[in-house]
Amino acid sequence: DNCVLEIGFGNGKFLQYCSDVGWSITGTEINPLLVKIAQENKFNALCSSDLSEVSSNQFDLVVAFDVLEHIPQDQILIFLQQIYRVLKTQGICILRFPNGDSPFGLANQNGDITHVSAIGYEKIRYFASQTPLNLICCRGECEPLIENSITKILRRGTSLFFKTMINTFIWLIFYKKRNFCSDNLVVILEKTDA
Repeated sequence: DNCVLEIGFGNGKFLQYCSDVGWSITGTEINPLLVKIAQENKFNALCSSDLSEVSSNQFDLVVAFDVLEHIPQDQILIFLQQIYRVLKTQGICILRFPNGDSPFGLANQNGDITHVSAIGYEKIRYFASQTPLNLICCRGECEPLIENSITKILRRGTSLFFKTMINTFIWLIFYKKRNFCSDNLVVILEKTDA
């Protein structure tokens, strides 16, 4: 039985997904109204801005989608250490946040006044290196080609073609990572034996 924690569950879609596949899911959120709605829908939801109410070594998976950019940079290490504490050994953490290395991430980063930290590959690599968490992967999020109309498929295909060309150019000329055209970064961290 997979035990999952979602930090900042928002509209509850991932809570519902986990419930649907039979995982044991707990969610935290700072918005009391969202917590109340989740609890009314029978989810284990906590109103919390940190993980102090969560037991240590409890979760196989911790996810935080679009949360890290809301945390001041001087608090990110504390946040990652809290995640380390609540993960079981070999537990995985998945983070998604606007790509601070990319002009394509600017709309996500600057579209919300509560976003206080811009984070790119090197910065998340640094933060991870300051914790006992092992950085497994940091990359741009996948963009599926399949859409619900031929127009959207053609548009997405054209977009992916040009993004691939730009990424290749940037990588060849400037020796940068291939995430330049990604709107968001996805990071996977693992709690390994100390």
